[in-house]
Amino acid sequence: QKKNARSQQWNVEIQKQLTQNSIVSATYVGNYQSRLDMTLVANTATTPGPGSAAQVNARRPFPFYGTDTYFGTSLGRSDYNALELLARHNFAHGMQGQFSYTWSKAMDNGTNGWYSGNPQNSYNLNAEWGPSNSDVTHMFKFSGLIELPFGQGKRWLNHGIVSAILGNWQLNGINVIQSGTPIVLSIGGDVANVGNDLRTYE
Repeated sequence: QKKNARSQQWNVEIQKQLTQNSIVSATYVGNYQSRLDMTLVANTATTPGPGSAAQVNARRPFPFYGTDTYFGTSLGRSDYNALELLARHNFAHGMQGQFSYTWSKAMDNGTNGWYSGNPQNSYNLNAEWGPSNSDVTHMFKFSGLIELPFGQGKRWLNHGIVSAILGNWQLNGINVIQSGTPIVLSIGGDVANVGNDLRTYE
């Protein structure tokens, strides 16, 4: 029976103000999802191996019934855990900047894969538990703003037409550096010879 998806989320943060305009923080973020959509190929042979179609049928839980595909079961699950480090300097003296680093791990039992799952063995979903397709272990982010010292009230070129043209300009930048996501390999055909008619393994 299809159930509503369930999500639990939590976080703990420690923050320290270093100066009037600067702070650092460390945060643990976690979540766990269950009852997620998962597609199963049912009544496949419980053990792989060589053999004819008749021999494969003999290894099925219900011989000669054939393979069936169940869309939208509620057997998917996933979790996410991360350590987030942050250093931020709020705008002061014409500058502001922020640096953050996230070390994380996203895991699931195949719920974000092809057809929302399609596990190799529908009878042992724990064997599908591993890094998610969207897992990004390391992520660095840096952003900054510098107000140029030109124009009215600034150090240089602070009067006249040049002040009006060159004044009140800023330099802004955002950089993101991250590790790659896992490579997902797909193999067509019933490689395990278990009667999987969906014929795709990830």
